[in-house]
Amino acid sequence: MGLNSDSFYLLVDAKRNGASFENMICTGRPHLNVDSTTIRKITTRAGFFNQALYNELVSGSDAPFADKVFAMLGARALDIMDVSPYEGANVIHDLNEPIKPELRERYDFVFDSGTLEHIFNCTTALHCYMEMLKVGGSMIVCSPGNNWMGHGFYQLGPDFFYRSLCSENGFRVERMIITALGPFKRWYEVSDPKDIKERTVLTSFLRQQIILVQAVKTASVDPFDSWPQQQSYEDVDYARMNKEAEGQKNRLPSNWLTSRFKAIRTAWLFYSQDTVLNRKRFKPVPKFPSHPRQN
Repeated sequence: MGLNSDSFYLLVDAKRNGASFENMICTGRPHLNVDSTTIRKITTRAGFFNQALYNELVSGSDAPFADKVFAMLGARALDIMDVSPYEGANVIHDLNEPIKPELRERYDFVFDSGTLEHIFNCTTALHCYMEMLKVGGSMIVCSPGNNWMGHGFYQLGPDFFYRSLCSENGFRVERMIITALGPFKRWYEVSDPKDIKERTVLTSFLRQQIILVQAVKTASVDPFDSWPQQQSYEDVDYARMNKEAEGQKNRLPSNWLTSRFKAIRTAWLFYSQDTVLNRKRFKPVPKFPSHPRQN
């Protein structure tokens, strides 16, 4: 668990596009895993660098935690929720259970830097996040994608978040990013399976992938009044699915090489469909846009 460069960039982007951090809660107390030079450069570019807070940050007074970064983002009140007071949590709660009434619609921002996958009742935990937000408030969830087996209970995919944080549950997904851990990587905006009418399947190589989700609460409703269904099963049309499968086969090159070597046909289909090269599912985007997004 921690604030890494990817979640830091997304938090900064959220602030530049109007998210309020005034009354904020983190699930677990995030460790600071971003170097101070990056923090200074990016907050300066975004227009909210604070020299006094930066001096405190580099002094290590809050080490190893990211509290001063949240203060730079505008957090005047910062609560930490955890199952125990370990690492300084001041809101003690087991996210396997519903939240107490006094926490409902209390916060402007909920930040999960790597908690959800460790909660067995992860839908209850997400329900807690959704209830804690005020209408107009934002949440960011950072969660394991591919290649994380054994890290937590779950590896979560785009459909889980798109079908949960939807208008019926009083939410709207603002951004969903998938990226790899480590250097030499790109950010990819993840398409909603409902929009592209297919699953956002991804096969990745060697490196672990993380999903970063930013969502806004648009209405005060009871989340999960009815249980979400995976998009591909909401309106099952087997005739259409079979027709699309046949269409995929027909789009394969039919020259002598691919007809003789099935491995080449298989590789072509795999690389064009199930990796980040599939631009229908995954669109490359900059980590830190030069201008705020236009809504």
